[in-house]
Formats: sequence, structure tokens, C-alpha cells
Amino acid sequence: MPARPTRTSGSQGGAGPILAAPTGAPTGSTSPVDADQFGRWARLIAAGEAEIPNDWTTEQIDLLVTEVRRLRRLQLLGFVAQVIARDLHSDTSLLEDIQNDSSGI
Repeated sequence: MPARPTRTSGSQGGAGPILAAPTGAPTGSTSPVDADQFGRWARLIAAGEAEIPNDWTTEQIDLLVTEVRRLRRLQLLGFVAQVIARDLHSDTSLLEDIQNDSSGI
């Protein structure tokens, strides 16, 4: 299994922890990506507004893909929850309409 980028306590431009390329990383960008940049990239990719950068190391891309999957899973879960809530609400409204119609008999 390839080595994962390490989280360091340093920061870049005052941002949070950075993801530094591990030693012996394959060719590609070896510049660290801070947590804010990483999160922005993941959100943009999950929303379909950006593509995966091709100048990052394999390990950085693996972490990014994992985060994008997590975000997409949360989006799907939210969508399913909304559909279920809407369905339950419409069933409740239908039941109330039926009860109101039958009370006038």
C-alpha cells in the first residue's frame, strides 16, 4: 500500500495543517496543499465544478478522491432524506384531506 501524505503542524499562508508529499513520492507536484485548499478542491470536484488536478502526487489524489467520495455520499444521503421527508409530508397531507372529507359525511 502506498504511503499517505503526512499531516504536519505547519501552515501555509496562515491556513491550517498542510498535506505534505511523503518521502519517495512519485513524480508530480511535491508542494504541500493546505487543508483549506484541499477542502475547496474536494467541494468543487464533488459539485462537478472542477477536475482532479493532474500535478498532485498519487497519494494526494488518493486522499482527495476519498474526500470527494465522502462528500458525494453525504449529498446523496441528503437528497434521499429530502425525498423521504417530502413523501411522508405528502402522505400526511393526503391522510388529513381524507379525514377532513370523511368528517363532513
